[in-house]
Amino acid sequence: MAVTTDESSAITTSDELPAQMSSDDSSAQAFSNKRVSVRLDDTNFLQWKQQVILMMRGHGLESYLDKTAPTPARLISNADGSRVANPAYLRFVKQDSSLASWLLSTISPSILPQLVGMDLRICSRGWVWI
Repeated sequence: MAVTTDESSAITTSDELPAQMSSDDSSAQAFSNKRVSVRLDDTNFLQWKQQVILMMRGHGLESYLDKTAPTPARLISNADGSRVANPAYLRFVKQDSSLASWLLSTISPSILPQLVGMDLRICSRGWVWI
């Protein structure tokens, strides 16, 4: 386990992962196949929000919405001291992107154009309106 710092000088370890993340893709794939019965539109925010939050909680992923999931360092030091990509960070970004994609799939076509061009990283920015 290599201890290193990222750009913000937060200390982390190379094998550090949020508790809800697994090292394989099965949990992300199982979650991405889940559907909510209501797509967000101009009239149903509370119904949609309830389904999304319950789905996220049911899969132990609510920390991505409330921004409490720790973001692993982008780079770590390997045995010879050189900086390399952190596999934990790459898994984190993959999970975050999968969740953003899933959330977009729960939004009606009438709302989607308002999200075009937004930075949709869930954990780093949070989906404040959820």
